[in-house]
Amino acid sequence: FQDKFLTQKLVVGSIVDHLYREYKILTYLTQNTDVILYISPSIIISKEQIKYFFESLDKTLSLSINKLVIEFVKNKFFNK
Repeated sequence: FQDKFLTQKLVVGSIVDHLYREYKILTYLTQNTDVILYISPSIIISKEQIKYFFESLDKTLSLSINKLVIEFVKNKFFNK
């Protein structure tokens, strides 16, 4: 089994996981031809919520990719 997008999926999955665990922000990724991080806010959203999302995303993206992936793998496979 070879998945040429495995690394991309791990990185984006780690971002999705971190946003949910740390900030309770639900995002998701697609796995068709490209690995894309999707956000899907409610149609009723405040400026504060938009600001919170981008601040949380910025904090998440400022973390080391290695740290995010290791944290994700540990939580998904070793903390059961």
